[in-house]
Amino acid sequence: MKKSTLFTTKLDFLGHHISARGIEPDSDKVKKILNWLVPQRAKHVRQFLGLIRYISTFLSALTEHTAVLTPLTRKECNKDFPAWTEEHQLAFDAIKELIIGSDCLTTIDHVNLGKNKIFLTCDASKRRTGGVFTFGETWETAWPVTFDSKQYTAAQRNYPTHEQELLAILHGLHKWRNDLLRSHIHIYTDHKTLQNFDTQQDLLSRQARWMEYLSQYDYTIHYIRGEDNSVADAMSRLPNSYKEPPPTTMISAIFDVSDKSHVLDDIKKGYDTDPYTKRILEDEKAGILAFRCNVHDSLIYVGDCKGDA
Repeated sequence: MKKSTLFTTKLDFLGHHISARGIEPDSDKVKKILNWLVPQRAKHVRQFLGLIRYISTFLSALTEHTAVLTPLTRKECNKDFPAWTEEHQLAFDAIKELIIGSDCLTTIDHVNLGKNKIFLTCDASKRRTGGVFTFGETWETAWPVTFDSKQYTAAQRNYPTHEQELLAILHGLHKWRNDLLRSHIHIYTDHKTLQNFDTQQDLLSRQARWMEYLSQYDYTIHYIRGEDNSVADAMSRLPNSYKEPPPTTMISAIFDVSDKSHVLDDIKKGYDTDPYTKRILEDEKAGILAFRCNVHDSLIYVGDCKGDA
């Protein structure tokens, strides 16, 4: 109990500051990044990018800038560190500017959605995909849950534009799979032809695989104009009339359960009082479990089989 904090409205946990406002990066780590000196060695670049990786979920378009610095971490740079160019400095400064303007992230209450919806907004360029996962009543006013971007492989860079745009959607769905399964997702893209992808007849083998993967999700694809598909414009800030959101439901996963029968019986009884676990058990009986879990002897396990956490 000495390390426990009860009835608190804010908490620093695993490098994050959590409060009724949302989830924010730890201020000490942010200061450390902002005060980072220009790297003089490959080791320094690796350390800087490693620290940035921790905060990447708060930042949009991050890969665009880290891709400029990543070549400086190659093995050959250990002995002969390249000259620090203007391009490197611009990327270095841009990363710090992103951190200064980073968004406060929210969380999703799957039990009490109310009028809120889940939005996945994706875009693709010639070298990478980008996506933002948001939550709110409308796409325009939704709060960010997390950001992500990913560089293409050499083969993916040669895909036609519509396939690269679809890759952005697939990456977002896979990245945030646990939050997106079992919920209706509104997907926004600036590539209009993707609205009809699930009705196409003549598909390449990889497109058929992608369609099979998409079939796991309940989604609607919406078209938006390219000029409107801006993460900066889509992300809403806290309004002056901000009110604390209602408390969310916490689910605690257990890696190892004691074999004492009364403990297991107490857990089973608890399922009946929790709407989230009740829904899981109802779906299991109906044979429509949609995510990686298993019900064994009326106990819910996260994994493919009993005890596989």
